[in-house]
Amino acid sequence: MDLGPLNGFLKALVYSLQNQAGGRTGLIFQFYMFFWMVMTSFFAVTRILAVTERPDPIYLASAPVYVALLYIPIHVFWLYEKNVGIERRRVKEMELVDAVNVEYTFSKPVHLGFPNALYLRMNNPTERPVENIWMRAVLPATVRCDKPVLNLGSLEPMSSLTNSFTFTPLQAGNLSMGYYDLYFEINGHEHQKPPAFFGNTDITHSYLGMEFDVHQPLVFGHVSTISIRLKNNSNRNLNNLHIKCTFPTGINYDTAFSDTRTMTPGSSFDVTYEITPTTGDSIDLGTFDIMFNVEGNDCRIGDVSLGEYYIQTPEVDVRVNMPATLYREAGSTIGLHVDNKSDEVIENICFNSCFTSFIECPKPNVCIHGIQPHSSGYVSLVIKPLNSGNIDLGNLNFSFEVNGVVFQKEPIYLGTHKVS
Repeated sequence: MDLGPLNGFLKALVYSLQNQAGGRTGLIFQFYMFFWMVMTSFFAVTRILAVTERPDPIYLASAPVYVALLYIPIHVFWLYEKNVGIERRRVKEMELVDAVNVEYTFSKPVHLGFPNALYLRMNNPTERPVENIWMRAVLPATVRCDKPVLNLGSLEPMSSLTNSFTFTPLQAGNLSMGYYDLYFEINGHEHQKPPAFFGNTDITHSYLGMEFDVHQPLVFGHVSTISIRLKNNSNRNLNNLHIKCTFPTGINYDTAFSDTRTMTPGSSFDVTYEITPTTGDSIDLGTFDIMFNVEGNDCRIGDVSLGEYYIQTPEVDVRVNMPATLYREAGSTIGLHVDNKSDEVIENICFNSCFTSFIECPKPNVCIHGIQPHSSGYVSLVIKPLNSGNIDLGNLNFSFEVNGVVFQKEPIYLGTHKVS
């Protein structure tokens, strides 16, 4: 409610009476406020009684003057607080808040699937007590923490306290551990520190030994194997353990999953996957994950890289024989010699023409049934140019099969030729 000129008067009275400034100065003015109220009551009562006994106008009018004069220190104090004091105390209190800090360290090493400790040390380097301290750990979904909130009580000036969180990581690797929120009170005012991040921590699984091997060389169209061997070096059962592989495009496989079993202490688990490369050059073979349950916790060792490997492909060359002269509206034969320089039998060697619109080809797809190792084959295409001049013949797609797997070579560019 807006009372106009009385707003400042009422705010000054309430501010002093409730000692909102705090400290020694605020306490002095709180007592002064009580004194002013007593004196105001005294002047009011004496003047009311004097109305009949001593109707002196000057005497009666002196009461408001005395009340106003006694009020002046209160209003000056309020003006100072409003313009200077409140902001000065706020800045000083924020400096105190910034000075309060937390140090933390993780137990080493941090084990997957087992309880680990996050040790905390809270420091109060200020001259004011810190009260009603609460800390909340906000950990990622891959970390289990049954008690993420700690009530740390109070902390005296120039002192420290220690405590710890207990957490259980459910995924291995170098992982972000989330952050913490810190709440406390100084001078009866509630504060929350900005979220502070724990950073990354290595989650180990030293109790589960792991080895894998990729049988080499990897050859296009031929079956190869990936062997994974696990060993339980702990004194606990690893239940519901299974392995899942993730292979990229360019790798055929029968299954990406292993059997599910329980690994007792000291036991081993061997898994073999059969893969068939369906692309050439270098390829990343993908990753595999290991899932298991230990101490009631579902754990994952994820995204273990199988590495990058080179896929051997058959060495096959194509020689294109173009006629010396091309004539408009006349058929011409393009000879295609295929040299198989590899030790593989290649089959279904096919050419699929992508001629431009200026070329007519009655049979654009031609194939050779098969070519033995270190042998050659021949097939031809008949084309009929529709225009004269310099004509771009376009591309010729080329593919062959090894053990039923199609290998698509880069298109053969036939170039630009003069048509008479």
